[in-house]
Amino acid sequence: MAAVEVHGNRAIDDDTLIDGLALSRAQGAGRAPDPYELGLDVQRIRGVYERQGYFNTDVKSTLRYAGNAATAVFAVDEGPRSRLLRVEVFGLPGDLTISSATVRSKVATADGEPFDYAAFEEAKASVIELVVNAGYARARLDAQVIADRARHLVVIRFMLDAGPRCVFGAVELTGVDGELAEAARARVAIQPEQ
Repeated sequence: MAAVEVHGNRAIDDDTLIDGLALSRAQGAGRAPDPYELGLDVQRIRGVYERQGYFNTDVKSTLRYAGNAATAVFAVDEGPRSRLLRVEVFGLPGDLTISSATVRSKVATADGEPFDYAAFEEAKASVIELVVNAGYARARLDAQVIADRARHLVVIRFMLDAGPRCVFGAVELTGVDGELAEAARARVAIQPEQ
């Protein structure tokens, strides 16, 4: 295989799109292009765009031959990038001192800004950590990205199942006694039923 080319891309550079393509590896190994891999690579390029909020990207592929040498050509129509419309938060327990606004603040993308999956992924870990640190050690998070492809808008939805609030039981100190045990016990900030 002679080369891999990408045309029509403006938002994402050639190297980012070509890196990791099966046909790029075939080129490096001197193998002939595989039509099946060509189809998979179309999906890979679309995936790169979708992770950055381009949900309507169209990618077409062709093989161009010059003698026995084949060049894989990907034609990209990026389409518009989607913007974050809002973040929705459901399932915060009533006794929790964390507000929906606090949860919302964990998403680095402001409403109206271009959507990016990386910010969404980072926010998921921060949201669950926030709830767990409030005493809900068994909390679970179902996080979704809802894309309105026609209007180029995205809604992030966080649905929490906090579970029961957890408390500490009796605190035991083993391995030390006497004055050292008293000094160690004085430093333990955890109290039962806390």
